[in-house]
Amino acid sequence: MNRRLLKKIIEYKEKYDKIALATIIDAKSSSPRNTGTSMLIFPDGSFYGTIGGGNQEKQIIEDAKKLLKEDKSAKITFNLTRKEAAKIGWVCGGDIEVYIENIEMNK
Repeated sequence: MNRRLLKKIIEYKEKYDKIALATIIDAKSSSPRNTGTSMLIFPDGSFYGTIGGGNQEKQIIEDAKKLLKEDKSAKITFNLTRKEAAKIGWVCGGDIEVYIENIEMNK
């Protein structure tokens, strides 16, 4: 985990009971970010960092909010062809798997 994300987790320890850590665990083709890229998602939908932006990231934020409410973690797969990527303004497409981890902050 990168140092900036770790500092943010510590910074928000008192503000939130739990947060989500979304990490790309597999990236194929020309996905916008590489394996290991992470972002934090807070229960109110705010976030820190990025794993590529666009509709995929919006969906990950929504999934993370739901998982936080359910006290769960999950692996999510996205498949984005170059044609689909062009429709949403991206230069690249690709397949990514993202693990969304529910992190309890005050236990």
